[in-house]
Amino acid sequence: IFYWAWWVAFAPFVGGFLANISKGRTIREFVLACLFVPGILCCIWFTFFGGEAIHLTLFEGSDVAVAAAADTNNSLFIFLKELPFSVVTIPLSMVLILTLIITSVNSSTYVAGTLSAGGDFVPSLGLRAFWGIFIALNAILFFSIGGLDTLKNIAVVFAFPFIIITVLMIFNLFKELKSTYRETIQSQGNNAASQSVQEQQESKQQI
Repeated sequence: IFYWAWWVAFAPFVGGFLANISKGRTIREFVLACLFVPGILCCIWFTFFGGEAIHLTLFEGSDVAVAAAADTNNSLFIFLKELPFSVVTIPLSMVLILTLIITSVNSSTYVAGTLSAGGDFVPSLGLRAFWGIFIALNAILFFSIGGLDTLKNIAVVFAFPFIIITVLMIFNLFKELKSTYRETIQSQGNNAASQSVQEQQESKQQI
């Protein structure tokens, strides 16, 4: 439930950021780059890491599965300790996680600044800084109150209203696509008609 709620609550930020950086791309390119490629990479990730954890547990007598289940927050590091070169892979993973957090906060402040600035795609630095400080203070507050469990519960609660918003957004997307399709067909028809008239006039002039 938390994983579902997390993405529902995070959808406006992710969607707004992806829409901005994908401007000028076709829907096919957007779906391929934002859905299929990440989905395939996630499947590869889960297959290799999950498969190795299962192999260690069933055939090598490791307790990595039990330890990871008991401490899900550190499950990645518990798993990496069972593999060679953990001295390198654990710090590298921490760098990647830090990069993920920084880029996520950056995109969140950008989208929040854009929405609060009335749709301005270049929000001011001060506005983005305000939202960055606001997000950081809320994260610190939630962790100090009850840790990650509190954050999970809040995400589930706040994600529910976004279900309605998401459904409305999907409806509006199909409506906009239908309208755009009609305008494109009409424009192509007008262009074809004007081209035909022009060709007829040129043929009459030649005669």
